[in-house]
Amino acid sequence: MINSPDLCRFAAAAPHDLADITALAHATWPAAYGDILAPEQISWMLAEQYNAEQLQADMAAGIAFVYALLDTRRIGFFAYGPTDNPHEALLHKIYLLPEFQSQGIGSAMLQEARRRCRCAGFTSLCLYVNQHNQRAIRAYQRNGFQIARSEVFEIGQGFVREDYLMCASLTVTCGSSV
Repeated sequence: MINSPDLCRFAAAAPHDLADITALAHATWPAAYGDILAPEQISWMLAEQYNAEQLQADMAAGIAFVYALLDTRRIGFFAYGPTDNPHEALLHKIYLLPEFQSQGIGSAMLQEARRRCRCAGFTSLCLYVNQHNQRAIRAYQRNGFQIARSEVFEIGQGFVREDYLMCASLTVTCGSSV
């Protein structure tokens, strides 16, 4: 157990790190979505979103992937990038290994994402969260995000995403990393 999220560092992921991003996603998704989504949907979404080609395309589109590190161990990651609105960034992904949750590290990751987006010139950060993921919704609200609207997306294979769009103003100071 970690006593302080201050022990966590952050480092940008490079294209050669994509296999580790995929491994972290596979290690975190069952805990994050196991009570919300059918196993078939989790498997399908992981295969669609975390294959090498998709992750390479994400990076090529300007989505930045950032690791959360404990010493040298990669314990989580987040990914963010621009939207059609030049003032708004989208937090595409944020996942932390289950054994490191509820220790303040997720909040530190959100603060680091906000800091990086602010330093990149954005004034707001939005994200999508499953409407049934109450634990994540509460965590985002504790970190300054508010529900902007509800959306339903058909994502393929007969699956849908029922999400809230949540947004936060980026009033954090652009400076050193958390």
